[in-house]
Amino acid sequence: MIEIEVKFKLSANITRDKLITVLESHLVVPISIKHQIDTVFLLPEQVDAPIVPGSKIMRVRDVLDPKTGELQQSLMTLKVEGQAKLVSDEYEFAVDDGNMARQMLTALGWQEVVTVDKVRLESKTEDYTICVDEVAGLGLFIELEVLAEDDANTDNVQQQMHSFLKSLNIDGELWKTPYDTSIRNLRKGVS
Repeated sequence: MIEIEVKFKLSANITRDKLITVLESHLVVPISIKHQIDTVFLLPEQVDAPIVPGSKIMRVRDVLDPKTGELQQSLMTLKVEGQAKLVSDEYEFAVDDGNMARQMLTALGWQEVVTVDKVRLESKTEDYTICVDEVAGLGLFIELEVLAEDDANTDNVQQQMHSFLKSLNIDGELWKTPYDTSIRNLRKGVS
């Protein structure tokens, strides 16, 4: 299975509440809210290189209760970058101790490169998992995700996702860069 996604950065005049109002009629399950802190690791030879097909990205995600800040779950994820932007093989599982997972990755030679702090509202439409992400340092995004068979036509799936976003008639721009890379680029002064 591969994960296919599309991100859309919303204009500054659109609030999270306005966006939820636009989305409500499309949602088929109640909205859940999570505070996620992702620590992203790369192999040493990848740290100063662009992410290309086949690149491996490790992530340790701490999921916190947005009201209390209490740790609810830690997840470890390996993403292997696919041929198309925002398409990857993804292997994810829960870990008992996120701090120990981060220490283990460092001991294995992986380098911590960035932390992504976001509040995520998540639901589903008939076709997609839909996430409204408020990402520290980047702004407000809507993200569509779908798991598909390895041989899926990713261009076709992403085009359908673009059409769905266009039908929402919201101001913003398609965002073809993962949050972690966007934050790293911002720190380096690259747009």
